[in-house]
Amino acid sequence: MLLARGSAILGEHLPEDIVAAASASADGERAFLPLAAVVKRAEREHILRALAIAHGKRTRAAELLGISRKNLWEKLAAHGLSDSDVEEN
Repeated sequence: MLLARGSAILGEHLPEDIVAAASASADGERAFLPLAAVVKRAEREHILRALAIAHGKRTRAAELLGISRKNLWEKLAAHGLSDSDVEEN
């Protein structure tokens, strides 16, 4: 809704998994997500898990993920994640 630039919300404004589910066949076939959408979702969940384990500390989360802090920052931005999305234990 926030990405729509008019009075109508189009498929291009929605997450890929919602668009895929909506385009499932009428005979009830389960929506089959493209591999890129599955990988993107898995990466996002794995990043969030690493941040939770690291208690929100990005340096430690990057170490757990085996990537640089800069790469983690880029991935957080690409997934639209902010500090409020991180579960701190």
